[in-house]
Amino acid sequence: MKYPIFVIAMLFSSLVFAADSDGDGLPDNQDNCLTTANPEQVDSDEDGLGDLCDDDDDGDGVVDNRDVFPLDSTQTITQSAKRVGSRAAARKDSDDDGIPDFDELLLGI
Repeated sequence: MKYPIFVIAMLFSSLVFAADSDGDGLPDNQDNCLTTANPEQVDSDEDGLGDLCDDDDDGDGVVDNRDVFPLDSTQTITQSAKRVGSRAAARKDSDDDGIPDFDELLLGI
């Protein structure tokens, strides 16, 4: 059976020139962020979505722009929680170890 030249050309071009929607040099079928160029393919929480397209890079349920620790899933303090309280409360050191209570909370110690 003979195939028309354009059919053969289409098959060949689809094998050789895979689509790269965002132009980052990775074909769409291997790209973890189809609409934003991210040649490094960083995926911190390993959810299959590249960090440049992922609103929650560490997968802790707090979106990055509100997460004090956007790459640490063990810390889920939000920016608004960080701002809560007075200056005096922020300086309070209940255990007298030289590290304010609020800093200990942020550091997890």
